[in-house]
Amino acid sequence: MLPDWIKNAEKIMTEDDDESVVPEIIIFHEMGGDDPDLELHSKLFKLLPRIKPDKTFINDIEKLNIDTLNDTVENTVKFWEYALKYADSINLMEQRSKHELMKAKGYFLIFIYQELLKMDSWKPYHQEIYKCINRVLLQILAIATKYPHKPKDLHGTTIHFQVKHFLCEYANETWKHFIDEHFPVSLLLPTMRRLGMCDVLDPDWNLYGPWDTMLTEIRDENVFVERIPADDILQKKSFALNKARNSIQCRGIAKNPNLRQFHNPPPQCFSYFPKCSLECCQNIETREKPHVLRCEKCWYFHFCSKACQDYTALFQMHDCDFTPPEKAEKIRKETEAFLGWSERKKIKEHKICHFCHTLRDNTDEKKLLQCSQCESVAYCDKMCQLNDWIAGGHKSVCSKKKG
Repeated sequence: MLPDWIKNAEKIMTEDDDESVVPEIIIFHEMGGDDPDLELHSKLFKLLPRIKPDKTFINDIEKLNIDTLNDTVENTVKFWEYALKYADSINLMEQRSKHELMKAKGYFLIFIYQELLKMDSWKPYHQEIYKCINRVLLQILAIATKYPHKPKDLHGTTIHFQVKHFLCEYANETWKHFIDEHFPVSLLLPTMRRLGMCDVLDPDWNLYGPWDTMLTEIRDENVFVERIPADDILQKKSFALNKARNSIQCRGIAKNPNLRQFHNPPPQCFSYFPKCSLECCQNIETREKPHVLRCEKCWYFHFCSKACQDYTALFQMHDCDFTPPEKAEKIRKETEAFLGWSERKKIKEHKICHFCHTLRDNTDEKKLLQCSQCESVAYCDKMCQLNDWIAGGHKSVCSKKKG
C-alpha cells in the first residue's frame, strides 16, 4: 500500500514542476525499478521543499525502510532454501543484483531523512526523525539475532552469511550519515552500544563500522563515552583477524590481472594465516584445535567446518591454481611450524579430494567417493563431487573409463 504522501505528491507540486517524479518514485518502491540515480534525486530536491512538514510523512519513510529490510531478508532466505535443494538453479549474479537494488532502495530512503534534517521547516520534527532512525537500527539488530552461524549446516551457514552481508552494509549506511552535527549522541548511543556488542561477540558483523571510528567520532560534552570491557577482547583479536582479511584481499590482487596493473601483491598474500579461509568466518585454529579441512595443493585454504568449505566452493572462492609451487611449499612449512607438525605422512595423489584438495585422512569419510563414470578422480562427499561437476570443470573433461 502506497503512503498518501506519494499518492498525493502531484497535488503538492506546482504546474511548472516536472510531475514525472511521482510515477518514478512509485515504480521504484513498489515495482522494483532501477537504482535511484542522480536524476531521480534531483527531482526529489524539487518535491521535498513543497511537502508540508508532517509526522505521518516521517513515519511512512520509516515503514518503507523497515519493509525493505524485512522483504530483502525474507527473499534471501527463500532463495537459498530453494537454491540449495536444486544446485543447478543457483544464479549468484541475480541474487547479488537483487541485494544491490534493495540496498539502493534503503539508501534512497535514508537520503530523504538527510535532506529533511537540512531544512529549517522540518526542525520541529527532527526529534521524530532521530527516533525513526533509531528504530531502524534496532530492527536491524533484531533481524541479525535470528540468523546465527551454524558451522555444521551448509543451509544455515549460507543464510547466515548472506543475511549478514546485507545487514552489515545496510546498518553502516544508516548510522554513518547521522553521526554529525545534526544528531544528538545521547539518543543514538544506547543503540550503538547494543550493535557494538553484536560486533564484539562476532566481530565480522561490523554492524556500525570500525569500532574505533565510533569512539573517535562520537563527541558530546553532555555524554560520557565509556569503553565497555568487551573492547579489550576485540582489541586482542583484531590484529590477527585484520591480517587474515588483508591476506584474502592480497590474493584477490594477485589473481586479478586488472588490479595487478595498479597494485603489486605484497608478500603476505602467499603466507599462512590461522583464520578459517572463508572470509566471513572468524574461527582461528590453534595447535590444540587445528582445522580439520585443509587444501594440500596450495596449503593456503583451510576450514573450520565442512559447511564453511562447501560455502566457499558454492561461491567459487577456493581458487588456488595461481599459487606457484614454491609459494605453496613455503605456506606448507609455515603451517607445519605453526601447528607443531614435526612429521607429515606421505601424500598420494589418489587420496586427495579432486575438488577441495583435502587429504582423505582429514575428512570424516572412511573413503573417498569415486566418480562412477571415469573412475579417475575421487571426492570427500557428494557436495564436492557436485561442485566439481558444476563449477570445477570436471563435466567438460570426464569420459567413460575404457575397458
